[in-house]
This record gives sequence, C-alpha cells and structure tokens, in this order.
Amino acid sequence: MALTFSVLSVGAQGQYLYDGTSAKGSNVTYVCKHNRGVVTIYNANNVYEEVTPKRSDGVPTGIDDTVQVADQNTIYDIVSEVFSPAEQEWFLKNRKITIGYTVNPSSGDVMEVKFKFLDTSNWATIPPDKFYLFEQKIKQRMKFILSTNDRKYNIVKVLF
Repeated sequence: MALTFSVLSVGAQGQYLYDGTSAKGSNVTYVCKHNRGVVTIYNANNVYEEVTPKRSDGVPTGIDDTVQVADQNTIYDIVSEVFSPAEQEWFLKNRKITIGYTVNPSSGDVMEVKFKFLDTSNWATIPPDKFYLFEQKIKQRMKFILSTNDRKYNIVKVLF
C-alpha cells in the first residue's frame, strides 16, 4: 500500500503545494515558500510567522531547541487519526518533514504551525485540507514544557 501512495503522490504533485505561492483547500489557504528545494507552508492566517521571539527586555532569540514536548506520543497519535494506514506507514518510514511550532510562553500551547519538506517528497501531494486537519489537531493536543527563561519571551518557536 505504501508503494501505491508513492505512485499516486508523484502523479498528484503539481496539483497541490508546488504551484505558485499559495495552496487553497476548502477550509484553508496555505502560503508556500520555496528555497533551494525546500518548501515551507503555513496557514495564511498565521500572525507570528515573521515575528522574532523577544524577551520582555527586547533581546531577540533564535529558535529554541531546549523546549520539551509534554508527551512525545501525541504527534504519533495525531498522525494515526489524520492519515490512512498506508500513509502512516509511509510517514513512519519517511519522516522527512520538519514541523515548526509557535508556542504561547505562558501556557505551552501551540498557537501556529508550519511544515517544511523537500519539494520532491510525497509531502507535496498531501491536500491542503488534510494539512489543515493535521494542523488543527496539533494545535488542540500538542503542549510544550517551557523553562522559566522561555516564559520571558513574547513567543517561543520550536522546530521538530
């Protein structure tokens, strides 16, 4: 079944996220950015995409790689709810996607999500509405454990 998904994906590639600067579904529009073979997509309604995390004293920071996920299994549970068994098998074997999270420093809740993947990957063939369902479940269920220092920032950005 994974082979079938891969074959179908190649044929559908131009139909979804690689043409132009946006991808529209029935419930969402994703902004698409291309840079040297890597595609970044994020919900057009995101407001923090271009915002640099800053401490209350104005000192900027980069992406925080010390933040911990409250429950590592949550993302796998979400994948099993959103994707078919064949897609899940493919996902577990080919996790060539990076998920960026914008996190509320007070609560650890996910406020915004973005996805990065190679422009030749099967991720390009996932319809925008399925990405949207994935995004919504991540926002509802993912939670991060933040340090006292992390809580001093206006937002925290995390990549996994």
